Amino acid sequence: MSLRNPLFIDCCRRQRSSLEIVVYSSDVRQIVELAYPTARGVRILPRHIYDFLNARSTYWECFCALITGDPTPARFVDMVENGHIVRTNVVCHHYTNQCGFSINLNETHHTAMLTSNYPEFPTTARGSIVDVERLVIRFHSTLARTNLGHAEIAPFFDDYLGTLVSRYPGHAMSTKSVDFATIRRACTHFRRHSGKN
Repeated sequence: MSLRNPLFIDCCRRQRSSLEIVVYSSDVRQIVELAYPTARGVRILPRHIYDFLNARSTYWECFCALITGDPTPARFVDMVENGHIVRTNVVCHHYTNQCGFSINLNETHHTAMLTSNYPEFPTTARGSIVDVERLVIRFHSTLARTNLGHAEIAPFFDDYLGTLVSRYPGHAMSTKSVDFATIRRACTHFRRHSGKN
């Protein structure tokens, strides 16, 4: 796979052009816009979205699934400076970012116009099962009625939080990591300027 693949170039262009969350959905086999998650009417902080998705056994997919045909759970990366999370990014499932997928959740937290508390996706602890098929049928029905199924950036997938782990057995959940590079740079900078080795 290559970032020069026209499919990836187009998806990345659309993702960067949107104020919303743009991900790939294996359930409808295309990129879609999602509403920013809320809890009791308040937008979830970027660093907590991974936990929100995980509690619902749900993940967001990067664009690699366009080529592989298999779900590709995107990775969440917390950027840390001085011991504090300053930004949360969602990136390609490959550590070398093969498809260019990248969402800065701190920006999207402020720019997203669409929000939802996702009542269709209860926490796994509640034991309810999401009727994804009903959401998919509604998505296709809405798409067919609107401008021949075309959207300016990507079609909005109403009430859809992401890909359920249970729909694609054998595929892992998203992962979350911390970028300590900023910490290492800060420590190196401190040692260099303080005379400590």
